Amino acid sequence: MERHRDERKKQPRVKPTAPQTPAAAVPHGIAPRNEDPFFHSGMLYQNAGNLPAAAACFNRSLQRKPSPEAFTQLGSVLGLMGDLDAAITQCRKAVDLNPEFGVAWNDLGFYYIEKHSYDDAEKCLQKAISARIPGPQAQIYYNLSRCQASRGMVGAALSAIENSLLHDPKAKRAREVRDELARFLH
Repeated sequence: MERHRDERKKQPRVKPTAPQTPAAAVPHGIAPRNEDPFFHSGMLYQNAGNLPAAAACFNRSLQRKPSPEAFTQLGSVLGLMGDLDAAITQCRKAVDLNPEFGVAWNDLGFYYIEKHSYDDAEKCLQKAISARIPGPQAQIYYNLSRCQASRGMVGAALSAIENSLLHDPKAKRAREVRDELARFLH
């Protein structure tokens, strides 16, 4: 019995290159429209926190066939790795490919907020709201609220956070922000 354990330890571990991803593993509203197996592997690696492997998979997916989903997810991974400029570049490629892809506009807005470029952030978030391929509406309005609050537009920020809560009434952080903004106004 002990010999079998030792033999298993010596066998090389093979990383999956193209497994199928269940729809539930797809984050923030990106429908599994992208059938590329490398895209799906990238989603699995990203969800597992293996960002370098996720980036490699999304790059492979983009080499096979550029898609707004893969550009956006690569941007997300790069943003999580701290490279906001590269994340912005990838999301710009996504909206160049499909200007109606709301997820990419939302992510752009988020990155611009992080860079304190509030005018750019608000423009992107407004495009996310009106996009024909919608992104995560609760998140978009939450980001818009952050942007407007950072610019001192408390009334507009309160309105945006109320819209966020219309889309996700259970969002604890959005309720906390709403309460903070309401206290500030009164």
